[in-house]
Amino acid sequence: MTHARRALAATALVAGAVLAGCAAPPGTAAMVEGTRISSAEVDAAAREWAMATGEPLSVSQTTHLLVTAELLRPIATEAGAVFSDSELSAALDQVAANQPEGAPEEYSAATLDLARFVFQQQALAGTPVGAELTEAYESADIEINPRYGTFDLATGEAAPTDFPWLTQD
Repeated sequence: MTHARRALAATALVAGAVLAGCAAPPGTAAMVEGTRISSAEVDAAAREWAMATGEPLSVSQTTHLLVTAELLRPIATEAGAVFSDSELSAALDQVAANQPEGAPEEYSAATLDLARFVFQQQALAGTPVGAELTEAYESADIEINPRYGTFDLATGEAAPTDFPWLTQD
């Protein structure tokens, strides 16, 4: 093996080791400040939310709402906007009573996080929390799996990732 090939192989091994150390565990939709949001949590929350509310969410929307919920939680808690899981389950059950599928037997933690986010957002409407949340977004260590979309902080919009090399015939 020539010197150039050895150097290239060594570089590839080092790069692979470095990148492997940075990668999120398999099945991860997002990481927020070291907290993992799994693909299964996103799927369960999207499914249960649609069932309970009649409002379908894409996996991209669900992922970004769960990321935002994770960032809002400490801000809302500090502001006194705290809701128990039982309060959230009861509220979801009440809404689900008007839906054809009704409520799931039990809500996942991720679905309760979505409900908590909605309640906290309503409770904090008209307060200066928006600036704190924007600051939290800008300073947080957030990693979103491209399969779960992109987020534009300037517009507040979540969108599916565009893969231009994939075409549909």
